[in-house]
Amino acid sequence: MSSHKAIRDTRSDRVLQAVSYILVIVFTLICLYPLVYVLSMSFSSDSAVMSNSVWLLPKGLSVNSYKTALGDANLINAVKNSVVYTLLATAISVFLTVTFGYALSRKNTWFNAFLQRFAMVCMIFSGGMIPTFIWITKLGLYDSMWAFILSGTLSIWNAILVRVFVRNNIPESLYEAAYIDGANELQQFVLIVLPLSTTIIAIISLYAVVQYWNSYLEALLYLANRKKWPLQVYLRNLLEDVTGTWDVSSQGDEMMQYLANQNRIKYVSIVLSTLPVVVFYPFLQKFFVKGVMIGGIKE
Repeated sequence: MSSHKAIRDTRSDRVLQAVSYILVIVFTLICLYPLVYVLSMSFSSDSAVMSNSVWLLPKGLSVNSYKTALGDANLINAVKNSVVYTLLATAISVFLTVTFGYALSRKNTWFNAFLQRFAMVCMIFSGGMIPTFIWITKLGLYDSMWAFILSGTLSIWNAILVRVFVRNNIPESLYEAAYIDGANELQQFVLIVLPLSTTIIAIISLYAVVQYWNSYLEALLYLANRKKWPLQVYLRNLLEDVTGTWDVSSQGDEMMQYLANQNRIKYVSIVLSTLPVVVFYPFLQKFFVKGVMIGGIKE
C-alpha cells in the first residue's frame, strides 16, 4: 500500500516539476523577447525598421544603425556622462555606506543608540521632492553633476546590510585583540573590517552601479544643460520625441531619412543602456543572492 502511495507521490512530483519548468521557460521567453526584439531592430535595414516588419530575427542585416549612432555626438556624450556619474557616485556611495554601516555595528559606542534611531527615521521618512529640490538649489548644486551624484549616495538600507554583515561575521574578540595590540578605531576599520567585508562591499557596489546607471529622475530635476544628461535621460527624450522636429518645407524623402536616423539611434541607445547590466549580471548574480540572504538574517 505504501509503495503504491510512494509511486503516486513520485508521479505527482514529476508532473509538478514539469509544470514548473514549463512556467519558468515561458516566463524567461517573455522577459527575453523585448531584448531580442530591440537587438534585432538595431541590426535590421532601414526599410524593415520603418515598416515594423521585424518580430524576432533581423531583416536585411545591416550595421548602419550603429554607424549612425556612433557618429552622434550627443549619444556619445551621454554615454560618457553615464559612465563618469556611475563610477563617481558608486565610489562615494560605497564609502559613505560602509563607514556608516560600520558605525551602526559597534554596540558599545556612546552614540550608537542615536545612530540607530536616526537611521530608522531616515529610512521611513523623507523630505520629499520639493524640499530636496530647494535644498539642492540653495547649496548651489543645481545644473551640476554633483546634484545628480550626491542626491542619493547614502542608502540606509544598504548601511543596515553592512551592519548585519559586520556583526555576524566579525567577532568582538577580534576587535579586543586588535585594541590590546594598540590599534585604534580607524586602524581596526581599515585593517580588520574592510579586508573581511569584501563580500558586502561587492554587493552594495553592484546595487549602487545598477541604481545610478538606470537613474534618470534626478537628472531631469537637477540638470538643465543637455550636455550633462546621462544616457537614460537622453534615451527617454529620444523615445518620447522620436519624430523630432523638421522644417515644414522639407520634402518627403528628407523627412523619411530623418525618421530613419532617429529610429537607428533609438534602438542602438536602448541596446547600449541595457548591455552592461545584461552582460555582467549573470556573472554577479551570486552577490545579489547573498545580499537578499543578508537582508533576511535576524540579529
